[in-house]
Amino acid sequence: MIILIGILLLIIPFLFWRSAIKVDLPSFLRPTLALDTGIFGVYCFTGKQGSGKTYALSKFIQKHVEPDQRIFSNLTLVGIEYTKLESIQHLLSLRDEQKVFIVYDEILNLLNDKQIPRDIRDDTLEFLSQQRKMKNILFTTAQEWLNIPIDFRRFVRIQIQCETKPLGRFGGILQEEYRDAYNMKWDNLENDYVAPRIAKKYSKYEKRFMLAYDTYERIRRLKRA
Repeated sequence: MIILIGILLLIIPFLFWRSAIKVDLPSFLRPTLALDTGIFGVYCFTGKQGSGKTYALSKFIQKHVEPDQRIFSNLTLVGIEYTKLESIQHLLSLRDEQKVFIVYDEILNLLNDKQIPRDIRDDTLEFLSQQRKMKNILFTTAQEWLNIPIDFRRFVRIQIQCETKPLGRFGGILQEEYRDAYNMKWDNLENDYVAPRIAKKYSKYEKRFMLAYDTYERIRRLKRA
């Protein structure tokens, strides 16, 4: 065993040298800090109208957000305390906020609106890019994932593709497919970048979550300053 270890100690440096790989050995002996990656960042619930994406979003908030968590939302959320977001400018005013929960419906598609001034668009892209660093969670929705320009999709951490199977008076089944948007790869069949699947979850619709948001609220567009 000792001989084997000795051989490995001789071979490994040689392999690193041949592969032009360098290792900073002293760094392994020095103090460090834990990498706080957490679950922060942008999450996008996708699916056609009636697919259950807003239900899935609201259900997550109702089940997992702590009572003292500060929440900002442009969707009406029932039974929890939150601050109503009235416009994209209101959203951007949160740029210095940390450890907050944000819900902004259709923000990625909103960035495609040609009526939005260039500076607002750029500020919004910068805002999205900072959410993980600021330890915030931002939920948004989109009907078609592939219709979102790739530059916008790259800001998303997890894509949740939703689909609903109606069961008549017995409600329905919600299918949530979680995809890793940080590791999108080119798909020849889709002729586009596609996020690899992480997991798939099935659940039955529950009345308490179905009544926890306003499904008929119109998407809020940019308000002129």
